[in-house]
Amino acid sequence: MTDIARLAHRMAARLFAALLLLLPLMAAAQTTTASLSATSLAFGNQAMTTTSATQMLTLTNTGTVPLVINSGGLTLSGTNQYQFALPAGAGTCVMGGTIAAGSSCTIGVQFKPTANQAPGPKSAILNIADNVTGSPQTVALTGTTTTAPLTTASLSATALAFGNQAMTTKSTTQTLTLSNTGTAPLVIYNLALQLGGTNANQFALATTGSCNAGTSGVIVAVGGSCTIGVQFVPTVAGGLGAKTATLSINDNVSAAPQIVALSGNTTTAPLTTASLSATSLAFGNQPMTTTCATQMVTLSNTGTAPLVLYYTAIKIGGTNANQFALTATGTCNAGSSGVIVAVGGNCTIGVRFLPTVAGGLGAKTATLSIADNVSGAPQTVALSGTTTAQTDATTLYFVHPDHLGTPRLIADDTDRRRPRQYGALRQFRPERQSVGNRSDLYLQPALPGAVFRCGDGAKL
Repeated sequence: MTDIARLAHRMAARLFAALLLLLPLMAAAQTTTASLSATSLAFGNQAMTTTSATQMLTLTNTGTVPLVINSGGLTLSGTNQYQFALPAGAGTCVMGGTIAAGSSCTIGVQFKPTANQAPGPKSAILNIADNVTGSPQTVALTGTTTTAPLTTASLSATALAFGNQAMTTKSTTQTLTLSNTGTAPLVIYNLALQLGGTNANQFALATTGSCNAGTSGVIVAVGGSCTIGVQFVPTVAGGLGAKTATLSINDNVSAAPQIVALSGNTTTAPLTTASLSATSLAFGNQPMTTTCATQMVTLSNTGTAPLVLYYTAIKIGGTNANQFALTATGTCNAGSSGVIVAVGGNCTIGVRFLPTVAGGLGAKTATLSIADNVSGAPQTVALSGTTTAQTDATTLYFVHPDHLGTPRLIADDTDRRRPRQYGALRQFRPERQSVGNRSDLYLQPALPGAVFRCGDGAKL
């Protein structure tokens, strides 16, 4: 054979091999038609954790060119796609495979309800992507998950008592063991372990328990067991005293859920020490029905443990309690939620003197009390003030006309302004007086927007 002949032979062989490789691609580039033996598969009821019988679909190439199933062309989608399966080897349709004109292949589908989805109707879609006109073809899949086959189980305890536990601390974990004593798998459904009852938020499930797998559910084999860890975690908001709750376990045991009673007693938080910036607040003279400036007390944690202000811990009591008030500016008073002050930290309490007509004239006293975990609590602060008549002489301050839009307090003699004494407040009206080369306006405190400063004057 001449060199030219050998070269031609090799080129022909390579051309034939390339043609064989291109045939599937050429076939895929051509569309064909096909038919499915069914457009939906209904599996009916199926017990959780079990697998249905395989249902078969037949895909027939009704066209004149090869039918090519795409690589990755058989897929499941939809709301409950993971509750169905395409078992390997159950059908003859192969992804990436070719079906000759007039031939067919089969696809197997199963319904496999799992423990991580609650009982009830399930649905999904089987998708077949190929070179058929209108691809992908779809098949609707439906089934209903029923409860797993009933079994029996035992708990190592039906009650857990935690005893006394200091507020803001966490108890040691108590562990329950749940054992499968039946003849079928024990199925603990998704989110099956729940705390309920009066004080549910004072207890917690420990992450160490093997029964609690969150949304995935747990299956315990016959003769096997799993554990549940529970802690008592009393909070400031929960208050002191006895606490109760229940742990419920939702599974496939007859008469489920099983119930475990939980109890504990919240005691005062570990003792610490604290200091107050003042043990008394004196508000001086204050005209009846007027508002005094806020005085602040700072409470500092000087101890080695968190300072716990119990819920509704700050109160005003005593003979004239209704003549004083707590302000919203104080950070110590968080109402029913309580406050925790870290070691070295502090918070504040704001108090005002608010003498009323009903309270009458004269000296007023009350006591601010603070309930916390300081030895010797509650701490107290003495409050005092004197209610005076509204006609008492009061110091007024100059306000320049330029500032009448947003009046400000002139507290000294800057720019030759001088305070002037008035009596019988309700008889006065604004008046102008020249001071040097400037005209200033006196305002009486009875005008809108004017409030008295505690004890000695007025401010705007």
